[in-house]
Amino acid sequence: MRDIFGDTGISKVRDADEFDRMVLDLRMKYDKLQVDFVDYFDKLAEKIRKHAVLPHIKHNTLPLSWTNNNCESLNHILKMTVSWRPQRINQLVDKLHDIVKLQTIDARRALRGQGNFELAHWVKKFRFTSAAWDAKSQSQKDTVFKKFNAYKQTLKPATITSSDGKLTIPKTPTTAKKPGQRQRIRPGRTVSHARPSQT
Repeated sequence: MRDIFGDTGISKVRDADEFDRMVLDLRMKYDKLQVDFVDYFDKLAEKIRKHAVLPHIKHNTLPLSWTNNNCESLNHILKMTVSWRPQRINQLVDKLHDIVKLQTIDARRALRGQGNFELAHWVKKFRFTSAAWDAKSQSQKDTVFKKFNAYKQTLKPATITSSDGKLTIPKTPTTAKKPGQRQRIRPGRTVSHARPSQT
């Protein structure tokens, strides 16, 4: 489980070549330890490559740790919409279309600070006051919304930003040094000076 789904497992790899190398290494490892597991591992690795690693490379804004739990709230909305009953395909498609239209309307309302959604910190530049939004023509509003939908988050290299956008820190903070310290911290030897003898 750790080799596949852990923090350094193959499911968290962001490069296709690195993924293939790790899969090959793990396959050789399992071939020695768990021979019966190898066939299953080959199928699983191919699914992880196709449905997790490659989509993340293509769309790097997708979080690697995304799970089905992320869509449970929308599942509830779907079930409420159909009253927990099976639907005919054409009826289900119509209801899904209505939900998507409502979500789009809410996303547009978020641009003016209204509705059920709130803009994430990295798209706050698309926020308008109600007066400024009302002053725009329909084509201008559509253009702004298209730009908003197409906008990709640009992450600063080697930094982590809090979810509210108020704090950004480096991923690998520099180690503090004492004034006048020249050696690196780990290999630096401590030097003790002999106390002057008292007479």
